[in-house]
Amino acid sequence: MKKNFLSVVLMAVLLVPGIKAENTFPFVIFEKMQQEIEGNVIVSPFSLEQAIGMAANGAQGEALPELLALTGDASLAAMNQRNQELMTLLRQHENDSLSYLRVANSVWHLPTMVLMQPFQDSVSLRYDAKIDTANFAMQYGIDSVNQWVNDNTDGLIKKILEQPDPVLTVALINATLFHGAWAVDAGEGGKMPFLNADGTGTNVDKVVMGPSSYKDLYLDEDFVGVGVRFAAEDYGSHYSVMFILPRDYQYTGTLTAEKWQSLLQHHSYSEVYLEVPKFDVSCNKDLLSWLQDLGAFVHNGFGGITSNAFVSNVIHSTRMTLDEKGMSAAAVTMIGVAEGMPDHIEYVTINRPFYVAIRAEGTDEPIFLASIKQLKGDACQAPTAQYITLGVENVRAGDTFVKFIRDGKLLIETANGTFDVTGRMIE
Repeated sequence: MKKNFLSVVLMAVLLVPGIKAENTFPFVIFEKMQQEIEGNVIVSPFSLEQAIGMAANGAQGEALPELLALTGDASLAAMNQRNQELMTLLRQHENDSLSYLRVANSVWHLPTMVLMQPFQDSVSLRYDAKIDTANFAMQYGIDSVNQWVNDNTDGLIKKILEQPDPVLTVALINATLFHGAWAVDAGEGGKMPFLNADGTGTNVDKVVMGPSSYKDLYLDEDFVGVGVRFAAEDYGSHYSVMFILPRDYQYTGTLTAEKWQSLLQHHSYSEVYLEVPKFDVSCNKDLLSWLQDLGAFVHNGFGGITSNAFVSNVIHSTRMTLDEKGMSAAAVTMIGVAEGMPDHIEYVTINRPFYVAIRAEGTDEPIFLASIKQLKGDACQAPTAQYITLGVENVRAGDTFVKFIRDGKLLIETANGTFDVTGRMIE
C-alpha cells in the first residue's frame, strides 16, 4: 500500500464577489498528477486554465466541447470572461512591494507563419497576450522564449524549452508569479526531523511562527488546516497560505474539491504555534496524456490558431519556496502547437508529507496546489510517534494520551483504551 502523506495546499484565490470554487478542475488535475507522480507535486490550476483558455480560442470541431467540459464552462465566451476576470483581479496588487501576484501571457509563432486573425484578436483582447515570433528550430529562438519566462517569473523558472524543436510552430505560454512576505512573526527554528512518504527521516531547517497573532484554523473530520496571512503595503491581507494535515496518519487519499469545501466551512480563529519546514521544490511535466485521460485534447483539432494545427504537448513547470521571510511560487504553462494532423494555543508541526495551498482573497478557486512528499536534507532517523503531529492534538477533550506506532500504524493510548487516529477503539 502506498505510504500515507500529509499535504499542504498552496493556493492563490481572489476574494471577488461572484467568483466561487464551482470549478472542480483544480482538484481533478491535482488528483491526476498525484496518481501519476511519485514525488512532490506542484500545480497552478490558474496557469493551466489561462493557457487552455488561449488554446480554446483556436479549437475546432469536438476539441472545444472537450476543453469546456474539462473546466466546467458553458461556452467559449464564458471561459474567456471567467479567465479575464480572474486575471484582472489577481493583477490588482501586482505593484505591492510586500506580497503580489503577477500574470503574463504570450503567443510565439514561427516568423514564416501567419496566425488566424480571430484567434490573434481574441487572445490579445481577452488574455492580454503578447504576440511575438521565434524560430523554435534555432537556439536564439529558444533563448528568446526562455528569457521571457525568466523575466516573468523573477528567475524562479529560468526556461520552459530545453533545446531547439524543429516541429514546434506555435507556443501559447502563461507565466504566473507569487511572492508573499509573512504578516506574522516568523523566524528560523533550527532543525527538525521530517517523516518522508517512503518512511525515511530527514533533518530539515524549520520556520517557527509563534502564537503572537491569531491564525485561521480549519477543522473537519478529515483534515486540520492552518491559514497564515501574507503582509501588504496597505496593511490589508490580500493573500494567505493554508497548511493542511490529514487527521488520519495512514491517509492515502487526496484533497478533493468536496473535501476542500468541507474544510473551508469549518473555519475559526485561534492562537496557533506553527512549525513548518523550509523548502524549495519544483515540478516539470508534460501533462498532455493526462489531460487526454480526463477527456481533453482527444479531438486534437486547433486549426483556428493556424491551418492544420494540433497540440503536441502541455508543459507545466512549477516551483515553490518557503523560508523565514515568506513564500514564493511560480508556474509556467506552455501549450505547444505543431502543424499536421495527428481558544487556547494549538500546536501543529508539519513534519510529514503535506499539501500547500496559496490563496488570494475573492474566490475559493485555487491558483497553486502542491503535495510535498520528500524533502532534501541530512539523513536521520524518522520521527518517532510522540513527535508526529496528528493535526491539532485534541483527540478527546480532556484526555491525556500516548502515541505509538505498531505494525506501521499510529495508535493513541488513553485511560479509556487504545484508539486509531480516526477514534476507532483497537481491541
